[in-house]
Amino acid sequence: GIFAANKQLPSIVLPNIFTVAAYAQLQKDVVAAACHCKNHPIEYRYEEAKLPKAVAAVVNSSEVLQLISAATGKKATAVTGKLLRLSHRSYTLLNDRAVEKPGMDVVISFSRWQPEWGGSVTYFSNGMHTPLLLQENTLAIVRRKQGVQKYVKYVNNKAGRNKRYVLVA
Repeated sequence: GIFAANKQLPSIVLPNIFTVAAYAQLQKDVVAAACHCKNHPIEYRYEEAKLPKAVAAVVNSSEVLQLISAATGKKATAVTGKLLRLSHRSYTLLNDRAVEKPGMDVVISFSRWQPEWGGSVTYFSNGMHTPLLLQENTLAIVRRKQGVQKYVKYVNNKAGRNKRYVLVA
């Protein structure tokens, strides 16, 4: 299938996933979401929000679910997750106590972002770190195998006051 090209981290990245008008509305909804700080210094620091209803409706539309199903070869029934707002000093760390079960991740970036600022959703397996270098209006689908974990790379001072909005499901 479509994931066969990357044995280490089966994934696909789809840029410009939404029309310009739809993306502009989604971005407004995401930026307006009420975020709250999640901070446990030895594990994570970031802001989180529930998915705004309008955003949840779009990412759970039949078109998006059909796209995910076609890309993965498995029926997608719902995209449930959280919205992360990342800024200078945001991060998550790998944690042996919080090992994720194998599964499928859907990640959507809603921000213009420079890779050198950090803040990439990164996958770790067998000593390899594989970042998702996502620009705005980009959808990534990742199949996590046994032993694959994800984390958010530290957002450094080069990000300035910029904020990154990422749906992680």
